Amino acid sequence: MVTKITDYSTTAASNTDVGGISLAEGWLPSTVNNLQRELLAQMAKASQAEAGWLELQNSITAGTTQTQTGSAAITGPLARVTTCANAGDGVKLPTCAAEVMVVIMNLGAENLQVWPNTSDTTNGGSANAVDANVIPPNSSRTYVGLDATDWRAVPVSIGAVLADSLTALGLGTANSPQFTGVELGHATDTTITRASAGDLNIEGNIAYRAGGTDVPVADGGTGVSTLTDGGILVGSGTGAVTAMAVLADSEMIVGDGTTDPVAESGATLRTSIGVGTGDSPQLTGIELGHATDSTITRASAGDINVEGNVVYRAGGTDVPVADGGTGVSTLTDGGILLGSGTGAITAMAVLATGEMIVGDGTTDPGAVSLSGDVTINSSGVVTIAATSVEGSMLNTNVISGQTALTSSLALTDELLVSDAGTLKRMDISLVTGLASADATALAIALG
Repeated sequence: MVTKITDYSTTAASNTDVGGISLAEGWLPSTVNNLQRELLAQMAKASQAEAGWLELQNSITAGTTQTQTGSAAITGPLARVTTCANAGDGVKLPTCAAEVMVVIMNLGAENLQVWPNTSDTTNGGSANAVDANVIPPNSSRTYVGLDATDWRAVPVSIGAVLADSLTALGLGTANSPQFTGVELGHATDTTITRASAGDLNIEGNIAYRAGGTDVPVADGGTGVSTLTDGGILVGSGTGAVTAMAVLADSEMIVGDGTTDPVAESGATLRTSIGVGTGDSPQLTGIELGHATDSTITRASAGDINVEGNVVYRAGGTDVPVADGGTGVSTLTDGGILLGSGTGAITAMAVLATGEMIVGDGTTDPGAVSLSGDVTINSSGVVTIAATSVEGSMLNTNVISGQTALTSSLALTDELLVSDAGTLKRMDISLVTGLASADATALAIALG
């Protein structure tokens, strides 16, 4: 459908409609009227163009295939691309003709590519080849038909035109215009004014800057311009931050819940944190001298473990035999103690007078009393009952086993004799008295 006079062909037979009104034979009267109206409208548009008015092809979306075939077609002398989503998306010029001019504006976000129409060229390049120069965002380019097939580009930057206009008004990038104030983004609520040399106010509030007023705590600053290197900082409400002195070796910061914290060390610090000599801190366990192998923990009230093993103490668990103890906490006073392997020691009852401990080689020993002809008292004195030693109790060496007498008998030497069945002693003087002149009798008496 032809909508502009410039779209008609110079070959009459090629013109088949006027604004969609068919030029076929057999018109109705109404078709003739509509044809006249359409021709008058197109003639008016052409007159406006000759008078300096250009018909705008608006809201063009650049083709995204980034090929000649897929590019958006430019159909008029003034084209405005509003959407160029990807760098390299493109448009395609109309069929070239000598002295025809087309202006393309790129208001999209990315660089715009321009292709010639089928079989045409740009800037004397190859047929159907894309223009080597893209149109950046917020820029435009004018193409002029050099002949029937070749478009020539004349770049013009929208930004450059705007920059020239601002410079002429004293608002260019090289100018420094003076204003009493600037309303930024709103008519009244973000007024920027001069506070003093180098300082600005925003709605009457000072704008903080490098080298200017220290930012107070109330506005998120420290309120000071220098702080002790390495010093701990202490807050003071909305007042300026206070820097403590650098901590000495082993010092820590300690507070009291009311005033400013202070630096402490040594015994003072230990007392403050509850581990002083007068404190009883509660700990789950203590790693003594090593990270893991000597852990002291609580076993129960009054008892502790070392690596899970109970520590024996006065009044606590009885020390078992396996750990060098007795396994009991009381023993019979004066009772003999008996071992039982790793079991607790057993105490026997106190031995009665004259009792002795006697074993059988297998079971526990027992207490027994001497009986018969021999007795023993608590002092260990053994007594053999009278008339209890008999001949059968004497050994055959009772005489021969004694020390031999190597000298003559003396009158005071004693003998053991039976006096009518009663053993008695007598000395040699009595024997000589029997028959001092009878040597034979003496020999017989002496055995």
